[in-house]
Amino acid sequence: MKKKVTLGIMAVILIMMTVFLSGCSHTFTCGLCGKEVNEAGHKQTVLGQEIEICDDCYNSLKSLTQ
Repeated sequence: MKKKVTLGIMAVILIMMTVFLSGCSHTFTCGLCGKEVNEAGHKQTVLGQEIEICDDCYNSLKSLTQ
């Protein structure tokens, strides 16, 4: 009986961790480079249009402004 309870608790913890970790990112196409990526993304306004860009493009733009 104790083994079943422990396995059940571990299963619930595993499911919760999966939900929390996968909730932070999504698949989208970068508005600058056109790559399809699975990450959080960054919303930027370019020429009056709001686009979503990948981490690589975001870091490149950020390094240009410094």
